[in-house]
This record gives sequence, C-alpha cells and structure tokens, in this order.
Amino acid sequence: MKNQPTEPENPLPKIYIQAQQKLLEMIESPEFSAGSRIPSERELSLRLKVSRMTIRKAISLLIEDGVLERRGTSGTFLTVPQIYRPIDPKSSFSISEIVGSKGDVAGSKLLFFELTHANSRLAKRLAIKEGEETIAIRRLRTANDIPFCIETSYIPAKLTPGLSATDIVNAPSLYTLLKEKYGLEPGRGEGLVSASKVAHREAELLGINHKDVALVYRTLVYDKKQRPMEYLVSVNHPRQVVFKTVQGETTW
Repeated sequence: MKNQPTEPENPLPKIYIQAQQKLLEMIESPEFSAGSRIPSERELSLRLKVSRMTIRKAISLLIEDGVLERRGTSGTFLTVPQIYRPIDPKSSFSISEIVGSKGDVAGSKLLFFELTHANSRLAKRLAIKEGEETIAIRRLRTANDIPFCIETSYIPAKLTPGLSATDIVNAPSLYTLLKEKYGLEPGRGEGLVSASKVAHREAELLGINHKDVALVYRTLVYDKKQRPMEYLVSVNHPRQVVFKTVQGETTW
C-alpha cells in the first residue's frame, strides 16, 4: 500500500497560528465589516489575552494574506473588496461591464475551451438532451491585472455553431460575442451563492491559500426568448469579491 501524501507542516510557531486564528475570528464577526479599523495592538492584546509581540505577528500574517492593510499612521484596516457583484436578476451578468463601471480595466485569460457532452444534471439545467454537445469555457477574470474569479460557462453547442477559442480570446466580452455573432442576449437569471473550499489549482490561480473558503456563484442564464443559454459556475476570491443585492430596474 502506497503512503498517502501529507501536507507540509506550518513552519510558524503554534502560538502565532493560534493568535492569527483568534484575530481572524474576531474580525469576521458582525462587529467588523470591509474597511473597518481594527483595535490597537494593546487593545487586541488585552482582548485576546496574548502578548503584543504575538498580536503584531498575527497582524503581519493577515496583512500578507491580504485580509488586513496598514494605512500609514491611521492604523490597520480590513481590506475593501475590489469587486461588488450584483445578484439582482435584472442586473448585468457581464463581468466586463461590472468591472468597467468602476473605471477599472477588465481582463480575461482563457484556461480551456472544449466541446463536451452534457451529463444528466447539466442537460436538465440547459433543457437539452443528455449527451448533447455543449461548449465548456473556463476563464480567469481580472481587474487591473489582479485575479478575482474563475468562471466556467456551459453553453448548448446548437445555439453557437462554429464558436471557437479564438472567438473567445478576441472578443471584448463573451456576452458581446454571443449577441453580435448569434443574436443571444441575456434576459434573466437564476442564481445561487454558496461557500466552498477551493481546489489547489484554483487557489494558485487566485493567489490564495488552498484552505481558504471562496464564494461560489452558480447561475442559469436565459436569453430573451426564455431559452437557457448558459450555465455559469464562478469561483470568487474570498477577499476581492462580495455579492450585493440591487433594487430598482436595470437595463441591459
């Protein structure tokens, strides 16, 4: 029987890891939110019952992880997410539009493009027959060259004949391409957000720890004719992305 691979031991002293965990649990409580200033080292030392030196190290670790940031003499703050993704069914599904609306530069790297066959679950979602051809597209999405999500789109091949990887790479956005080449426009969506641990490869692409928990957004997008046109699975950076609800009408 082969030996099972083991994870490398954390080289940091246990006391620092425990302090980091205590601090993380504190700042993830409802008392704090994105952009909040955390208490001073002295206050944290008393509150968490650890030495100031240990607290200082725990703060440094969370700064390295992108959870906290120092702002000169103003103190240490929780980082502010870079991307606010609306989950209102009338809001735009286009990541390029969402990123661009803040004046940031949206980027996309094609990870794979392949013709595959729908299993029973995917076929049911897309209202096609099991085994029917679908196009799977996975992309790493960035804002100002900073990765913030990995998106995998499944599209019925019959709706997009002749679609190629080159089309995806050269298009300003997937939805622009689908509209201009195939007349497909998003009409509405049904989405679900859940928390899940990321795979090692996903962690590497997003620049996070493989033990981190990410927000996974799954949505079924219908076109203007009420046909399922895309099933999307989006794995989002836990500190770069937050989801928000939007009230009021939004046009495409």
